[in-house]
Amino acid sequence: MNFGEILKKAWNISWKNKLLWLFALFGPLAGGASGKFNSSNYNFPNKNLPNHNFSGDWGYEISNFFNSINDVFLILGIIGFILVIVVISIVLNLYGTAGVILGTSAAIEEGKKPKFKELIKASNPYFWKLLLLKVVLFLLGIAALIAFIIGSVVTLGMLVCIVILLIPVFYLVNIYLGFVYIALVKDNLDMMEAFKKAWVLFRDNFTNNIIWSLIIGIGKFVLNVIVIIIMIIFFVVMMILIAAIGESNSVILVALAILVGLMILAYVIFLFFFSALESSFIWSTIILIYNEFDSLKEEVVMISSGDSTAPAKKVDDLVEDELDKILEEDEDSSSEEEDK
Repeated sequence: MNFGEILKKAWNISWKNKLLWLFALFGPLAGGASGKFNSSNYNFPNKNLPNHNFSGDWGYEISNFFNSINDVFLILGIIGFILVIVVISIVLNLYGTAGVILGTSAAIEEGKKPKFKELIKASNPYFWKLLLLKVVLFLLGIAALIAFIIGSVVTLGMLVCIVILLIPVFYLVNIYLGFVYIALVKDNLDMMEAFKKAWVLFRDNFTNNIIWSLIIGIGKFVLNVIVIIIMIIFFVVMMILIAAIGESNSVILVALAILVGLMILAYVIFLFFFSALESSFIWSTIILIYNEFDSLKEEVVMISSGDSTAPAKKVDDLVEDELDKILEEDEDSSSEEEDK
């Protein structure tokens, strides 16, 4: 397998189809959004909350507003807001997953740029199938977490060793699940059929899966390290300048503070587009590799089954042609000897 050619093609597809960045970004961002909401991130109101001091008439009105709200309704409002965010993130995740797979597949197989409305419309039939798959994976994840906790307790707290051993396992599972998503959407298979086909492709090409995943993983690590180093250097320089100036020149200090804020904003925007391009590139790569593995599988099945008469006949024809050429050469040589 020519990994260099696959990566080059994946890059061209990702760069030329920037709409896929949006759909690719929905999956990673929305998939992690719900996990970032937990009770530890929120300080629910208590009786001391309304006693904050506000200045001015508007502050007095705000204080009265908080005093008139029951703590129970405030907590219910916060919970409802979190649930709305979780639902939105799940919907974005499902449409993002289906859209990036369908759009990338169309760009690979048909060479056309996908359109937003077309991808949304094409993704609709896969919404419930993907939702069911997400629920199943969530339940399996809960079961795996419980087994992990029990295992760590049984092994008397050898948590670090278990985590180190499980890192490559999780990485391989992630590759396998990528194949499952593609089989479910691109090939329009049922969930169980998608699991089966993804397992066959993953198992039969295990070595190649290790190789390409290492290439992608090392590349991601190097790029992320470079980005982090650049930002660390920038912030260190800014902090040194701010410390050197101190309070001697407030105008320069304010200008530097504004510059730092703008650079933070630029960094966030850069990370947004970088993550989108990275996600689109990875999806393009895994879909190309999936297609390669699938075509190899079809060739093997074609040769090993009774439908292999066509390729077998081609091979037989080639052998017969070679034999005919040899016989003709022998006849020509024998006729030349008789003439002599």
